[in-house]
Amino acid sequence: MNATTEGATREPAAISHPAIPLVDAARARHFMTDAGIDLLCVKNDEHLYYLSGYFSDSSRCHFYDDWACVAYPASASIPGTLFVPDYDLAYQVTKPTWLPQLRAYGSEWSSAGSLLKEIYAGVGVETDLRTPLRELFARTRPTLAATLTGAVTAFIHEHFGGRSLTIGCDDLRYGAVLERALSGRVKIVDARPLLRRIRAVKTEAEIDLLRKTALINDRAMAAAAAAPEVTSRCLPISPPLLWATTATSCRSSRAR
Repeated sequence: MNATTEGATREPAAISHPAIPLVDAARARHFMTDAGIDLLCVKNDEHLYYLSGYFSDSSRCHFYDDWACVAYPASASIPGTLFVPDYDLAYQVTKPTWLPQLRAYGSEWSSAGSLLKEIYAGVGVETDLRTPLRELFARTRPTLAATLTGAVTAFIHEHFGGRSLTIGCDDLRYGAVLERALSGRVKIVDARPLLRRIRAVKTEAEIDLLRKTALINDRAMAAAAAAPEVTSRCLPISPPLLWATTATSCRSSRAR
């Protein structure tokens, strides 16, 4: 079989690699109910990943303070929802959240919004990514908001109506933003102690992830231990700090 035939018969690479749920939903809802918290609104990296599987490059780079958010309700009848900018819809195609709902925010006239409209219209070179991206773009248009806070408050109005509620936030600065946007309706509390309690007992998915992480770390340490002796020219550290910390283990470049 020649290379051309092999290429024609090979299965295409999978585009989507869904995130694995880490949270124990029943445990989380039990602790939220006991604490009198109706809704968690989290946006710090570790909690975004724990509650939704979201960990995009743009989120890790922290382009903006308010980039993405998870709304995780105490009631099982309300869908847990991930809010992301239009910019990250392509990431959601390749690494979709396991939460039942995804909502986007942004301007249709931004660079990301303009590009998505062109892709949706079929402009440009077609790739395997474009069809699912068009589907996701269409699915998120009915609930599109201009800002992250606008998207979150619309979700709250839709699922909680006009009643008062208690919201747990892992970023109290953003909690203050929500409190102003929902004036007179919400009580904001620090969600971090509650999240620590929820995460104290690891799920099987978390334990499996920890095992894989430990194995990667073991291999990295073994490779480092087996590497040739490190010299000052190999380390991106200022000379004073280098000699203060590793004088007994590193040779100077002059000695070479």
